[in-house]
Amino acid sequence: MLKGRGLEAAIRKLLSRPLRGIYFRAVPLRFAGDLLGRSRPIDAQRFNIDGGARMLYLAEDQLTCLREAQLFGSPLTAVALAPVHLDLRSVVDLRDAAVRKVLRTNAVELAFNFRSLGMKAPPAATQLLGERVAASGRIDGLIYESPAYPGHIDLAIIENALEGLGSSLVVQDAGGVADRLP
Repeated sequence: MLKGRGLEAAIRKLLSRPLRGIYFRAVPLRFAGDLLGRSRPIDAQRFNIDGGARMLYLAEDQLTCLREAQLFGSPLTAVALAPVHLDLRSVVDLRDAAVRKVLRTNAVELAFNFRSLGMKAPPAATQLLGERVAASGRIDGLIYESPAYPGHIDLAIIENALEGLGSSLVVQDAGGVADRLP
């Protein structure tokens, strides 16, 4: 994966497309009242560092979403699963060979488990990518293959890009109360 200014230049060259539809989000049941994670700290994940860019992680279907939620969890925990209605303007598909070529990355690097690096290690390549994408404000979503359910799609939404790009998402809890971003 490119780094620094090379990565910033590559991000400006990435082809993106709109994405509309319904994806799914899982959160621990104790956070069911905050499906968009507004009141929680930002923990390190696949495309962000601890305290870094706020990302929402979703999956294309309920089963993929549940598998992702339980991928590293032991013991298994109860989760709330909610449909999220998306209207995104600029999504980059990291499964696309042309995109990976621009970024000088590959499927193995994109699927790498950043947790295996340990707490004091420098950020993983995907975390650097996500943080730079968030800083650019040009991309509101990253599509990637689900590590928990190969052949299925996950989506990382870059929250700070939504308003500037005119994108939005709406989620409803079990009581039918809607929350939206931006």
